[in-house]
Amino acid sequence: MPVLAGCGGGGGSGSDAPDEPAFRDVEATTLSDGGVLFLGVSTPNRRGLTLRQEDGRGGLFSNMNADSSRDVAGFRYFATLDGTVPQSHAFEKRRDEGYVEIAAIQDPRLIAFGPYVPGANIHSEGGTVPTSGNANYTGDYIGFLARGASTTEHGLTESQITGDVQLEADFSGGTLAGEITNRQRFLSLDGSDAAYDLEDLTLAEVGIVGGATDGFGTTVGGKLSTSRAVPEAGDLSGNWQAAFGGDEAGVVFGSVEVDHDYQQGGGRITHDYVELGVFVAEKP
Repeated sequence: MPVLAGCGGGGGSGSDAPDEPAFRDVEATTLSDGGVLFLGVSTPNRRGLTLRQEDGRGGLFSNMNADSSRDVAGFRYFATLDGTVPQSHAFEKRRDEGYVEIAAIQDPRLIAFGPYVPGANIHSEGGTVPTSGNANYTGDYIGFLARGASTTEHGLTESQITGDVQLEADFSGGTLAGEITNRQRFLSLDGSDAAYDLEDLTLAEVGIVGGATDGFGTTVGGKLSTSRAVPEAGDLSGNWQAAFGGDEAGVVFGSVEVDHDYQQGGGRITHDYVELGVFVAEKP
């Protein structure tokens, strides 16, 4: 599953909530059976989801409307409702220097296009990074948990995850590292069900090149399950990436992907999940 990096940020108002851009299409992911999903901005309180076949034929469009009651730590929440039940979900967080967005699609009409797991995008032009000194960043993380490829319900998104991000940049050495703490998993997509605590997730050191991380760094930890289940191969597989925004790298936009493959009872039961999330962290 690709994590795509876009280019270009919001307007230059100087506030924490930049002007909305003109309507745009952002390719979120290519689905297994050839469909391509787009998430577009139409108004400040509405996002449009468009699904087309790879050759451009056919398609499905639905609007996602803002619901401030589900906003999390500065991330705006959008949903498409089937009656009172959300079918699609998105979180978005904007700064003048750029933004991140993540969408999870649960619309049953998508079955013809194959399974879909959450799609994440980072949009930043990559800020001017200092060549010396250090900087600490703090911020918020939001993610979704979906069934993995080995399951019969591949792509079924079932949980929302939140957390706090801490990063340290060593500009002299050209590296960035950090962790996500206070991780909580809600047993619903919209965060309305009770949460329980998860293991911290380490964002291992990665190089900085041209205002962004040099490819992907690895992740360590982040276990979801109880002590009765252990990660397959004894470890969890994950990666993360980030881009700086603004002059002197005042903000960091990032994304995280972790394969949560577990075995339980001597390998008799296998649990396969994929966690995908985004974060925004700023200097205090």
